Amino acid sequence: MIQIPRNHRKQKVIEQTCAVKGCGKVFYGIQAAKYCQHHRDPQNRDKKSAETKDVSQENLVFEHENTDVTQVLFKCALEGCGQEYEVKIYPRQYVYPKYCPEHRNEHKRKQHILNMENRTGE
Repeated sequence: MIQIPRNHRKQKVIEQTCAVKGCGKVFYGIQAAKYCQHHRDPQNRDKKSAETKDVSQENLVFEHENTDVTQVLFKCALEGCGQEYEVKIYPRQYVYPKYCPEHRNEHKRKQHILNMENRTGE
């Protein structure tokens, strides 16, 4: 039979300051504690919101009244490309790709622009 010790080692309580900016309250807690009694409740902490990006920079906003799925031809918005590509249009969806499949990647768009500059510079 395995003997398990009955006494558990208690964690040491130390003096700490609250991790919330501007609070600075001193409290007693274990090593892992970060917040004072007031800020232990997540509702009392500052919420970090994610930055929203403008979808119209990378995509095309296409307003339509279609109630069924259809295919539409778009032209690539990149200078010097002008390639046509098909996109399926779905009901109640208005954001679609602005560039052809070859230039949807940001790196490929930059490379295309550099190549166009090199061709005109020669």
